[in-house]
Amino acid sequence: IVVALLMRFGHEFQDHTMQPVSSDESDRSTEKRKVWEWFKRSDFSILFIAFFIFIFGFTTQLNHLPRYAEDLGYDPVTSARLLTVFGIANALGRALLPQFGDLFGGEYLRVLIFTFATNGIAIASLVACGSFISLNIVAGVCGFMAGGRTALLSLVCCQLFGQQNAVQTYGLLCSCFLLSMSFGSPVIGWIHDEADSYTPGWLLVGGMMTTAALICAGLECKIKATRRASGAGKKAADE
Repeated sequence: IVVALLMRFGHEFQDHTMQPVSSDESDRSTEKRKVWEWFKRSDFSILFIAFFIFIFGFTTQLNHLPRYAEDLGYDPVTSARLLTVFGIANALGRALLPQFGDLFGGEYLRVLIFTFATNGIAIASLVACGSFISLNIVAGVCGFMAGGRTALLSLVCCQLFGQQNAVQTYGLLCSCFLLSMSFGSPVIGWIHDEADSYTPGWLLVGGMMTTAALICAGLECKIKATRRASGAGKKAADE
């Protein structure tokens, strides 16, 4: 319901809660669009696809990590402590990772790519984890990157689509939670039951998250190419 309201009334909410877009952001798209019209923009469609792929495996680290530890022989109480590590790291990631976007001059998409790739690699590395220390390290890395991704997504929307459209695009991207995330954890559970192992599931999720990072990297290259072409055009016009 909240996501639907953000998508439908995002602009009205934003008009009363956010400052107007500054003049130096005039090159960004700030026109108001209907929800379905965003998919006509290639940059939004690419980001939506990447986020959809990433979110498919997002809840698996929450729902299945303790069970994986139990499969390795640890008791349920000890296994559940992995979620404590995940939660603490998640809070730190929300606070710290957006700061790196500021260091890059507001290029938050680059940091988002890093969180996608690192989260995917960490999940895939679970197949090689045996000790509880290694499981805690992976839980910490996953939590840190998941927290950073949460904090960065709205900033990426401002970067790519303009502040005026940030709320609406953020709400539309969050619809991935309703779709992809609803299937991800049950699918990994089914794979575990069929294979009697989490290895195929961890590799699938890690591969999907890394693929999402590569898709976003392609979007970053597309944006750079567009900027270079625009700059060359302005220079030629001035000459």
